[in-house]
Amino acid sequence: MNNYIQLREHCKDMTMDQLVSWIQETPGHYQNLTSLWSYIHDQVDNIQEYRGAQHHREIWSSIYNFLDLDLKGKKVMDLGPGSAESLIVAKDMGASQCLFIDNDPVIFRFCELLGFKGYYNDYRTQRPSVDTVDYVVAKGSINSDEWTNNKIDINKFLEWIESFSQNIIITPTYQKGEIIDGWDYTCVGEHRERYLNGPIHNTFLNRGYKQIYVDGHNHQYRFPFTYCKLK
Repeated sequence: MNNYIQLREHCKDMTMDQLVSWIQETPGHYQNLTSLWSYIHDQVDNIQEYRGAQHHREIWSSIYNFLDLDLKGKKVMDLGPGSAESLIVAKDMGASQCLFIDNDPVIFRFCELLGFKGYYNDYRTQRPSVDTVDYVVAKGSINSDEWTNNKIDINKFLEWIESFSQNIIITPTYQKGEIIDGWDYTCVGEHRERYLNGPIHNTFLNRGYKQIYVDGHNHQYRFPFTYCKLK
């Protein structure tokens, strides 16, 4: 299996036990495909009992509570859910449906087995038609440097999101930089200045997004900015 298409075919019908076993037994191959491999490998014994890491649940609880969101009966979608703590917390807060979009086959199947509905898609280049939702969230799946270098149009991306959700919470990330206090994804110094003068930051502001920093959710080096638009 040398590409995502082959890997997707391999993973899509796996049972819980098969997926857990496969993740734990194939580190050399899969570690090259996703940085989340080691996290999932360490956390999962049985997907049916998976609750996520406590600190990752707190990351999402902190911003949901800071924004005083009432998720009861709401539909929540994560763009690039990783290990799905955003959706786990939303479900615990009463969300009626939790959805996601991802193009990583193992992450996709992992979130499916947690009971969440997914769209298998790379939304950087393909914008699927999706159900209308109440909230869209994303953290770390939008890499500012990658998107800028590849000339991905953030304005069209936000137009697409706003076509199916009025409430949006996005926390970008950045390319690896100098290591500071053990963090190697850094937005400091000249990197920060470049970002603040770049298209992603300014497009969010020009489209009316509010810039916030929430203790517990944001981090001064890796995740210093969250943008939200709430009706």
